[in-house]
Amino acid sequence: MPTGDAAVGMEHRWGQREATDVAVYFVANSGTAGTGRVLDVSLTGAYLETSVPLRLLSVIYLKLDATALTPGEAQCLAATVVRSDGRGVGLEWLAPQRPKSAFGDPLVPAEAGRQIERTHRP
Repeated sequence: MPTGDAAVGMEHRWGQREATDVAVYFVANSGTAGTGRVLDVSLTGAYLETSVPLRLLSVIYLKLDATALTPGEAQCLAATVVRSDGRGVGLEWLAPQRPKSAFGDPLVPAEAGRQIERTHRP
């Protein structure tokens, strides 16, 4: 009979994990803010490398570096922190995202963009 520890390494993502390296600014629902790098992305989530501690199950809003996409067109994504390690956090998108290319042009729910604009004004 399997123990509870057997499921620790189980993957819960849909689709392939794609390697990437995208600079982001983020704001958590707690008000914690910081920067990091998205090192991989899948249809259901991503891995965010950051030195800022984020609590499990926190909702965060990622703002992608506009220059990595199209100048002047910053993209926002909303996600939940589902795991943490010494380098960063694993994220699960709040609404399924469908990256057109390795994190280059994701479809973003309109509410995610409005939420980060309310919490961060450059």
